[in-house]
Amino acid sequence: FQCITGVPAHFTSIFAPDGAALVCFVTEGPLIYERALHSLTVSSVNVSSTHLASASTYLCASGIQVEDTPHANAHRRSATGNHAATWMLYALSHIAPLSSVDFRWAQYIRNGVFPSAAKRCVCGLELTGRSGFQNIAHVFECLPAHGNSGHTQRHDGVVSALVNWIRTTFGEVTREPTEFGGPDGSRTRPDILIHSTKVSPVVDVTITNNLCDTHLKTLHPAETVAKQKVVKHAQNVAQRGAYKFFPIALEMSGHCGEGFDAFLKHLFIEFVNVLDYREVLRQGCFVVSTALQSGNARMFRRAIRKIESHDTFATKENY
Repeated sequence: FQCITGVPAHFTSIFAPDGAALVCFVTEGPLIYERALHSLTVSSVNVSSTHLASASTYLCASGIQVEDTPHANAHRRSATGNHAATWMLYALSHIAPLSSVDFRWAQYIRNGVFPSAAKRCVCGLELTGRSGFQNIAHVFECLPAHGNSGHTQRHDGVVSALVNWIRTTFGEVTREPTEFGGPDGSRTRPDILIHSTKVSPVVDVTITNNLCDTHLKTLHPAETVAKQKVVKHAQNVAQRGAYKFFPIALEMSGHCGEGFDAFLKHLFIEFVNVLDYREVLRQGCFVVSTALQSGNARMFRRAIRKIESHDTFATKENY
């Protein structure tokens, strides 16, 4: 391993229970190496010391490598899916990473940790006797727990992060472009228009809960949702001229739909002199993956706080 990475061998090696992954916590500096045993590639991560400490949640006994339930299996498919772990694997100096608090709560979700002893949800559902992933799935679906604005705030956070990156890197961008709206206004228009001299990409972002009961047996529900977005927007966008529609469908557990890769490739083609393709892919994936997990973490943290405020048996967390 030292020969591959070129770093001192002062680290602790931890094998997952199923032998699928090797996580090394380097003791000389804030570096993390995560390596799949079937691959020879190693990702170097520059993170803060607090993030290094947060990464210890990999060792949780109820982590994604251990629990064998429909919810855990659905989570595992997504959490090991397309760009799902990018928020942990890079540190880009010009793009803000997750805060230490958000990183910790995102790790709770990733590892199926329900960080509360509350016995009942705000809605009255009994939480005891259920797996961590079952309770996490419920919290993200329970409107009394996270409020009507929870999903909207998470969606808007991803859109804002994407818009800021595109505007800084590629140029002019319009959020919720009115030229694509129908008679009922904003409800039918997509999220983002990137202005180009050739074919301008138009984007709509959607986030689906891959742990809800209707998605448990679906390989990647993001692809199903993306097709629905294409039906809704693609024809309308194409009729307006030199535009092309791209659905960015994300799963709560991390998987990014194929439309996201197609969008990043189109960005590279349209703005070929700005960045090489690998850098477009690296930056774009980090921006979206980080924004998604930040939104998840904040939504989950608020819900747990509300649940515990309604349950006297709850163990209080440091929020």
